[in-house]
Amino acid sequence: MGAANGVVWANEWIEAIEDSGSFGEDVLKAGARLARNQSFVDVEVAPGLLSGRITHRGSTYTAQLGVQVLADDQWSAFCEQLLEQPAKAVALILGELPDGCVDVPLVPSAGELYPDCNCGDWNGVCVHATALLYEAARLIESDPFVLTTLRGRGRYELKSAIESARTESDGQRAGGRVSGHPRGEDPGMPAAAAYRRQPEELPTARRLPLDIGEPVALSVPPPVDSGVSVDDVHALVVAASKHAKNLLYLES
Repeated sequence: MGAANGVVWANEWIEAIEDSGSFGEDVLKAGARLARNQSFVDVEVAPGLLSGRITHRGSTYTAQLGVQVLADDQWSAFCEQLLEQPAKAVALILGELPDGCVDVPLVPSAGELYPDCNCGDWNGVCVHATALLYEAARLIESDPFVLTTLRGRGRYELKSAIESARTESDGQRAGGRVSGHPRGEDPGMPAAAAYRRQPEELPTARRLPLDIGEPVALSVPPPVDSGVSVDDVHALVVAASKHAKNLLYLES
């Protein structure tokens, strides 16, 4: 997933908010400033809802953003239109959210957003809820699939839907038949010949280091809808390295 792709979606999100006229210019500026200067914590992203806590003037508030999810027929149309552009479909399967390829509106209009906050400001959308609108843009820039999750379909659900649709489409084009013949220029070695072949001596393995190094820092954090943190990945890599060493290391 390219960073530039996330920027495109984040910009579309901000433009939809700022150009709608549904939010006051002053509160938008104040919310953007608060989002720049103060971080949200305990941020949760789920279909139809984004929430987080933010500290402002010595008090902590919980802001929420309801987002209208897309209907099943809209998601079906999204997949169908994406499949008409194979390169775009493959890009989604590989983890990128293509932009400008379907008519289904992933970016919600202002009328599909429902900001709320527990600060008690009943005069309209408060600065904390407005800051959450800009926090959403930051999250989308980091991972555009935050946007699809808010609209009702997460990364892996979309990927599975596209893969299933591609498989079904390929089966229909092939008349529903699955060939048992090898594919590609190199069909490989028949099993019987491989069984009769004399085994070759394996090369001497290099001696493993005594100590396990630190894992390389992740350049991209895990997707927000994966339920996995950077610390979780770090701990998993360290544990796997130690287990691999215990299995492979031979004392001389």
